[in-house]
Amino acid sequence: MISALYYDPDTFAECSFLAFDDDRLIILCDPEGNEVWRYDGDENCQYDNFPKAIFTSTNEIIVGCGDYDPDFDPPFEHQEGFYIPTVSKLNMDGEELWSVPIGEHGISASVFSVVETEEGDFVAVGTRFSLVGGQWEGFVAKISSEGAILWNHNYRYEPDRPSRLHDVAILSDGRIACSGLAEISVGNNARESWVMVLDQDGCLEEDCGTAVNENPESPFSIYPNPATNQLNLSWSTTIHGKALVRMTTLAGKIVLEEETTTSQQHTIDTSALAEGFYLLTVQMNNQWYVEKVVVRGE
Repeated sequence: MISALYYDPDTFAECSFLAFDDDRLIILCDPEGNEVWRYDGDENCQYDNFPKAIFTSTNEIIVGCGDYDPDFDPPFEHQEGFYIPTVSKLNMDGEELWSVPIGEHGISASVFSVVETEEGDFVAVGTRFSLVGGQWEGFVAKISSEGAILWNHNYRYEPDRPSRLHDVAILSDGRIACSGLAEISVGNNARESWVMVLDQDGCLEEDCGTAVNENPESPFSIYPNPATNQLNLSWSTTIHGKALVRMTTLAGKIVLEEETTTSQQHTIDTSALAEGFYLLTVQMNNQWYVEKVVVRGE
């Protein structure tokens, strides 16, 4: 697969382009198609996805991808590792000027689209499989021309629907339009398109802040873990209300979903689950909490 982006020939002396191939390379070529240099996506963007690139108004290149992070200390083990969305800036010689991670790690994560603002900053959107909530979620982030994260927000179409963000555009009034896919039914993987428009701070509502708290302290304890036939949730005495309890595989498949109240201990039957690692997620008051659970046979 080859995708070309062109210079404006009235602005630049040469009409060059970027190409993407199955080895996840970004290649700068001259007008005759001769390679000038290549940016190795397999080395710099190790998540199995094509790196995304745009030319900037200052004759530089912005690359968005997902990067494997061997130094990340995960809350649980995962065979394929953990990734974090990354945006990098290259000069026209292919040299990396800066590279910045966006937000939180995920079982998989990548930047899918980047756009430049009138001020010369950049807005990136993408998707990660969240370690909090155990679902796909989209993110929107603004990065300065110097590589500083100005704000970063995570979004789903609805709190309990796995959602992705794939494209972004800046509207004439400075607002930010994003689009993607939201799952209708997790079981059959049916999806529908969704669009949202954010203000210049990336907010759906006024004053949403600059970041999302991805690591709230869990208001419950779980035992035994590893579990065999059952898993118990014991709530803090200060927590009252309804909760949605869900268990998913590390690939995101929902294997159990139950509603409960937090006024009493909740017991989950794990006897029918296959041995292995799971994510236990609890939704309360529009907040998600996550714990790693291990299920073992008798």
